Amino acid sequence: MKFRGRRTRPAVLPVLMTSCLLMLGLVTLARAIEPGEHRATARNVIFMIGDGCGPAYVELGRGVKGAPLSLDPYLVGASQTAASDSRVTDSAASATALACGVQTRNEAIGVDTRGRAHRTLLEAAESCGRSTGLVATSRITHATPAAFAAHVPHRDDEDAIAAQEVEQNIELLLGAGARHFIPVASGGHRTDSRNLLDEQRRSRRH
Repeated sequence: MKFRGRRTRPAVLPVLMTSCLLMLGLVTLARAIEPGEHRATARNVIFMIGDGCGPAYVELGRGVKGAPLSLDPYLVGASQTAASDSRVTDSAASATALACGVQTRNEAIGVDTRGRAHRTLLEAAESCGRSTGLVATSRITHATPAAFAAHVPHRDDEDAIAAQEVEQNIELLLGAGARHFIPVASGGHRTDSRNLLDEQRRSRRH
């Protein structure tokens, strides 16, 4: 599913980043603007997600450090990411809530409870002619980064996720999980004989 449009102006770089670092939490680069203060236009947006990191972990970090954390000036709010089918939310449902703004069941990626695909923040940026990237300390096809670039009913379908990430024309994909981009014959996991890395190399040359 594609939502891209023509690139009509110089690209800036929104980067959707996932991290397993304990103290990251959800960070935005926005902050409250005081009355009368000039609001500068943001050139870049970095969306950082501490996978599995809730407010309790951030507060624990403050307690251990005995002082405010470096991320505190950037914490401007919270988001509800509860799954539709469980009190315990997994990375797929929570990342879908953050990426698409819809509630879904655990294990679903980029789709709602009826399996309908919803546009993600990354796809919206691409449709406006922006350059985008996904950076992860996990597999790049893991549920959290996948929810920003793919639409599949189950998070374990990482071969399909890899193909969709490539088809999004994302400018930067940085993370582990190369096995989902290369075929079994080349030491990978794909059974469809596609070598997505080679496909990308060829497309970049053209």
